Amino acid sequence: MKILINQPGSFKKYKNKIGIVLYTSDVYSDFYDSKGDFANAKNTDLVDIDYETILKELNRNDDLRELAYHYELIDIVTFDTAGYLNYINIHN
Repeated sequence: MKILINQPGSFKKYKNKIGIVLYTSDVYSDFYDSKGDFANAKNTDLVDIDYETILKELNRNDDLRELAYHYELIDIVTFDTAGYLNYINIHN
């Protein structure tokens, strides 16, 4: 399984939880953690996280991966070896 992150800026850390931000205003954002719990978080309290941390969390956390996939923030690609090499060859 290969995870392609379409919108890395939508993944944030809030109160030591990694989750996704779906709706944003000038002051607040709607933050959803991996269990789907909602928090109306101040933008200043949200912390950006790097791509590698997002990828590690998505590989480790099935619930967050499903939530992100549902909102089209990621794509999940599964190939056999020959199919994957063909995919890489086409897109490089």
